[in-house]
Amino acid sequence: MTVLTGRGPLDVIVSNSWERKRLSDYNFALRMFRAGEDGADAALKAFEGKKVGGHTLVTDIKLLIELEEAGQLDFEGFYVAIGAR
Repeated sequence: MTVLTGRGPLDVIVSNSWERKRLSDYNFALRMFRAGEDGADAALKAFEGKKVGGHTLVTDIKLLIELEEAGQLDFEGFYVAIGAR
């Protein structure tokens, strides 16, 4: 699955369902942030300090803005075949 890190998206193996669910919920909060929806900051804050695939989820608004400006938030989807990139 693709996890957003401080350096951009990274493909990792996510071996359990609760981490896959966490990543799905995080990506929903990330879409809220990108769309400028009300409550996006609070939705992202709920993931502060949480990890998926050994990587801490990015919740810092300044870092997310930097990643957005660098085009790092435009990844295709959540799932990727092993060795696809």
